[in-house]
Amino acid sequence: MTCYEIDFDLLQKIGPYFIGLCALTVGFKDIIINFFTKPKLVVDFTQDRKEYLHKLLFSPLEEITDPLKGIKYVIRQPGVNSRVVVYNTGKRAARNVLVRLEKISFYDEKDNLWEEIRYHPSSVKWSGEKGYGPVDITRDSFFFFDLIYFINETRDEIVKYYENIDKETINRIVGNPENYSGEVFWNVWIDLSYERGVPYKYYYEGKFKLTYVLSAENFEPFKFEVFVEWHKMKWSEPVISLHKIK
Repeated sequence: MTCYEIDFDLLQKIGPYFIGLCALTVGFKDIIINFFTKPKLVVDFTQDRKEYLHKLLFSPLEEITDPLKGIKYVIRQPGVNSRVVVYNTGKRAARNVLVRLEKISFYDEKDNLWEEIRYHPSSVKWSGEKGYGPVDITRDSFFFFDLIYFINETRDEIVKYYENIDKETINRIVGNPENYSGEVFWNVWIDLSYERGVPYKYYYEGKFKLTYVLSAENFEPFKFEVFVEWHKMKWSEPVISLHKIK
């Protein structure tokens, strides 16, 4: 039988360090566990996929009854809506996730900054939610938030959007172009139900940048930017890209 001698002098020297290491491990247990199991939030936008950029009818413009068929039609604003997805690729649910718009930066034709509008920052709307509050995103799941919408209130575009109704009927019920504003505009998704000193409509054409900050109860906040180029003549074809700020 092999015998091992115990070096009590060595034990006396390393004992306090070992006990200290054990105490540190116990003391920081929750921090260590949270580090390896925390949520991980990632933002993404893909221009050519309809879940990120799609046609959508907005608020009613008027209700019209077809005198020949006796059918009521609700004429709505033709529009295009864009959304950003937030993925949680971590090991734990992300709690109270909130995205806020900090500012919009406008650029001239030479890409020089000429104006900024600050939003002090304003909560944006999660898709499908009624209000503008935070959401929880479970692990291995995602949530979309509404980014920016584009609206065209010209008669020609209204007729085009109701292509499921035969042309004779839609031309008859839509009527005179003077009944509609003829405006083509865009705006961001923030709460505009009360006066807050920011525009209700933007008519700006060209390049602009949206700066956002994402935060959660159990995740470090980070910022990202969304670059947009938009022109009235191609109102339903904005060019959008997303970049995370390092």
